[in-house]
Amino acid sequence: MSTRQIRRRCRALVRTLDIPSPFDAHQFCASLAAKRGRPIELVPMVMPDNYPCGRTAVTAERDYIFYEENAPGIHQQHIIIHEAGHLLLNHESETALTSDESRQLFPNLDPALVRRVLNRTEYSAVKEQEAEIFATLILAKANMWKPRPEWTTSDHGAEMGRRVAETLDPALDRRTP
Repeated sequence: MSTRQIRRRCRALVRTLDIPSPFDAHQFCASLAAKRGRPIELVPMVMPDNYPCGRTAVTAERDYIFYEENAPGIHQQHIIIHEAGHLLLNHESETALTSDESRQLFPNLDPALVRRVLNRTEYSAVKEQEAEIFATLILAKANMWKPRPEWTTSDHGAEMGRRVAETLDPALDRRTP
């Protein structure tokens, strides 16, 4: 799947969602849970070394989003929305956690109850790109990433800045439908 196709898919999904204003990831996930008819429990925790900042677990009864409790505000919101993106985009795990890993990450869950845990194999995986673009689009739509008003530049500088931003973060390129 190309980056353009990923952006298109994520934009279509974002258009179907209610985004609270002012934005709050917990409120957003509560709204998603109601819409999906399935509880989402947000669980702050200190993530073990060498693990990503967030994880998602799906059990028969509910979905869990585990996120780094020590992450700063906007990063923590991004982590939660990224993980919610995995749920909404129906990403399946390619590998399963061992029982020991499950107990370490999710001490309150019986490993037998966990049907699916999303493991990250590499950032370039399509699933990770989709979840990142999804989170970026949600936070951009919620106006969480407004340009700083003190930044001023010439028209030429603004165009150069726009091109650099598109190169580094194609999810923000609003020209593509």
